[in-house]
Amino acid sequence: MILTRFAMLKSYFKKLFNWEPNGSLKIIFPDNTDYVIGSVNSDLTIKLNNYRIVWNYFTSGPNAFGDCYVNGDIECSDLTQFFIFYLRNKQKFDKMTPLKIFRFNISYVLHLLRWNSLRGARKNIRAHYDMGNNFFSEWLDDKMQYSSAHFDSKQITLEQAQENKFKKINSYLDIKNNEKVLEIGCGWGTLSQYLFENNTINIDAITISEEQLKYARELNITKKLADCNFKLEDYRKTNSKYNKIVSVEMIEAVGSKYLPIYIETIKKCLQKDGHAIIQGITIADERFTEYSRQVDFIQKYIFPGGFLPSKKLLEKIAETKQLQIEVLEDFNQSYVKTLSMWREKFNKKWPRIKSLGYDDRFKRIWNYYLSYCEAGFCEDSIQISIFKLSHMK
Repeated sequence: MILTRFAMLKSYFKKLFNWEPNGSLKIIFPDNTDYVIGSVNSDLTIKLNNYRIVWNYFTSGPNAFGDCYVNGDIECSDLTQFFIFYLRNKQKFDKMTPLKIFRFNISYVLHLLRWNSLRGARKNIRAHYDMGNNFFSEWLDDKMQYSSAHFDSKQITLEQAQENKFKKINSYLDIKNNEKVLEIGCGWGTLSQYLFENNTINIDAITISEEQLKYARELNITKKLADCNFKLEDYRKTNSKYNKIVSVEMIEAVGSKYLPIYIETIKKCLQKDGHAIIQGITIADERFTEYSRQVDFIQKYIFPGGFLPSKKLLEKIAETKQLQIEVLEDFNQSYVKTLSMWREKFNKKWPRIKSLGYDDRFKRIWNYYLSYCEAGFCEDSIQISIFKLSHMK
């Protein structure tokens, strides 16, 4: 009876994938038989350890594959290439969920409960950034930069590319002597320290991560940067005026409900002749409506309360706040390379990371997350950009 059921599931699985793809994929079933979509000589392989994916796809939709991968129900020869394959065939994959309108998505309900209120934001940040500085220091660069580097050459190292980012942001800020600067979401503090060391300024750098603050303050003492002021403060509590404001990949953690408040805070704190430089990730405009109605893998497993705005949404909010917004540059391929390097180093350092108390499930979550993002930037499903905001004249 069980064998008959498995045979039926396999047959139905083949019917689901009965279409001509862009690319190719080999699916290996639990009984070691296989089914190839596209080219017979496909190097991209998915191995099903059981048939749980079939039920999950009908009930969980977009997160079915991720849930099964995290739980060890599925193995994949190359996650990044699988996600590229998925994005290139997304319309066909989307048609494979006929029960979509009947699905009760508990993940979406839980996501709605993770609003980034003052208390909720701190809780959400603790869930990610306060896992421990030892964890992040194993696989980030020596500047502890958890945001895209800027590669101007394939030959440079990640450390050199992160230094390029610092130089570029400093140039865009165009800081004058004795100006007052604010960094919203300062991470481990190394960008603010760079700006302080390369300009004559007063700088406030705020974070709501206690682990990051501890690291930044200790580094500050080591470098004797007494006037580089790191604070545990939510951006919504900031009221001082600044000539320049910088915020690097913080906007993704704000949440949809609080995005207008984030932009309003920039307006409120920015001097009339000043400007803000924002490095941020956005979702492609054509994907925004679908994205905003569901919970993806990153929101479920990595950044509770996270949300990617679209460029059109940012333009609309900025306009309502009487701010001009300009895209200075897009640099997706730099993030592709950054993520690839992070993932390579994460796996190389896995024995040390595991010794910190993390298990194989955690490893699968992070490999999925880094590959998922790499493919998204590779296929322009998401974008990394630098924006300039200033008061309307």
